[in-house]
Amino acid sequence: MQKNSTIHQVIANHARLQPKHIALRDANTAITYLELHEAINKQVDSWREHFTSIQPVIALAVENHPAWVILDLAALDCEIPLIPLPFFFSTSQWLHAIQNAGATILVTDHPELFTPLLNERINTSVQFELFGKLLTQFTFNSQHKIKLPVNTAKITYTSGTTGNPKGVCLSLNNMLNVAKSI
Repeated sequence: MQKNSTIHQVIANHARLQPKHIALRDANTAITYLELHEAINKQVDSWREHFTSIQPVIALAVENHPAWVILDLAALDCEIPLIPLPFFFSTSQWLHAIQNAGATILVTDHPELFTPLLNERINTSVQFELFGKLLTQFTFNSQHKIKLPVNTAKITYTSGTTGNPKGVCLSLNNMLNVAKSI
């Protein structure tokens, strides 16, 4: 695992030069660059400590909140593929995306939606708070390992018009090139 993705290096630099400037804000929360940098590092340390024996793939089902950004950036920093799960998906679409990508972890702020769906697959459940957002991290019983393309950072699924959602594997370089072109 690499230490500090390109994006995290930029955040670290802002934290050093402008620690009190606001990096993220929503209706209830304002997070400075220093707080963002520290929160990413804390999450990275936690995941590295707990996932030393497995190569995780993380499904993320969290409402729009700064916690989502922190978890996404921590996954990038740890080189853990991340699957954003939108709340407009049906339960069968969630299940398909989780199984299709080989997710071994699910982090959500709505465990009541996922517990019945995944109950027999959940190995452990841990709750933690991130800037006022209560999150639940489920670890699944081991399943068959999916071979993802090298450098997969994010797997996005379309809801599609027919059949199961289709996943697209994105590398950090893909995402940065798109961001630079906009």
